Amino acid sequence: MKKVEYMTGKFPFRANSRTNTNLDTKGTVKFMIEAMTDRILGVHNIDPNASEIIAEATLAVECGASSQEASNHCHPKHIQDSSLWAFSTGVVKTD
Repeated sequence: MKKVEYMTGKFPFRANSRTNTNLDTKGTVKFMIEAMTDRILGVHNIDPNASEIIAEATLAVECGASSQEASNHCHPKHIQDSSLWAFSTGVVKTD
């Protein structure tokens, strides 16, 4: 099995201005991003409307999109916030 260095970005919806405006702050999205290529390896999404974001995230993974590409096209605020968190923490893991 090949070891892959990756970063994670987890972002709670309660920290998002749009979800606060809609009074829908329950949930979180987490991205696993390959450290060297910025390619999305996987996504966890826990919220009442998970199907809306997970469908878009699945498409991004299938297309080999980077976190930057996904943040421009898929629910930009949620995905952008979680990918920015991954890069700002500087935490790289090997699995």
